[in-house]
Amino acid sequence: MEIANTWDEIDLPILLACAQATMGGNAADVELIAQIADQSEDTVVASLCRLKLVYINTDEMAIIQEGPNGFEDVPNAITVRGLTEKGLRVAGAWPSPEATVEELLKSIDEEIKKLEVDSPMRGKWVALRDSVLNLGAGTGANVLGPLILNALGQ
Repeated sequence: MEIANTWDEIDLPILLACAQATMGGNAADVELIAQIADQSEDTVVASLCRLKLVYINTDEMAIIQEGPNGFEDVPNAITVRGLTEKGLRVAGAWPSPEATVEELLKSIDEEIKKLEVDSPMRGKWVALRDSVLNLGAGTGANVLGPLILNALGQ
């Protein structure tokens, strides 16, 4: 199988399945990823081995159980914990700066709603929200978005 075909036909669909399965911070095992990607578990394991250094974060667990020939490793004991920055970008799941600023504004509005109308802290939150809005969509996204993502370690 050619490298291009491996990427297009196996690795990319499995990466997309990993993104779907780990959405919301969930972990995903080989069985779940195989179901989502409509691939065999062996194909998923081989793909995860290719993807794990650059695109996905995995925990490889050496699970040992007693088999007919004594104790042996359980195959396919890989858990995907999430995607790396590059994996998220390729899968189209990396938050844009615009989306990050939008989420910031939503969070600020939630904080404002929690506070009394005459609270000094509420005034500070309102001023922060107004400052973000005054930057404008482009500037806010281009300046604040990357800063927020960097602060979050993303």
